[in-house]
Amino acid sequence: MIELRPLVENELRRLDRERRSAADRQVVEELRRALRGLRGRLPQYDLPPVLGAGGGDVADGRGTPEPLDPEEAAPTEPELFPPATLRR
Repeated sequence: MIELRPLVENELRRLDRERRSAADRQVVEELRRALRGLRGRLPQYDLPPVLGAGGGDVADGRGTPEPLDPEEAAPTEPELFPPATLRR
């Protein structure tokens, strides 16, 4: 019985990897189906290229964020309450 333990554990790990892989493929397929035609319906948005568009899960470096300038990273929203003393 002890000699079978590593074989059973390895097989369980393999089956778990296959199950996860199948679930990942299913999620990817559902996302593709849900987002099909999005670029045509929302042409005003600049969408990033799809990583691994050939169906693979390997990224080729496209779609990675560009480095930000420190000046661009500053918040552009006005402050809700400008710094001042509050009076009652």
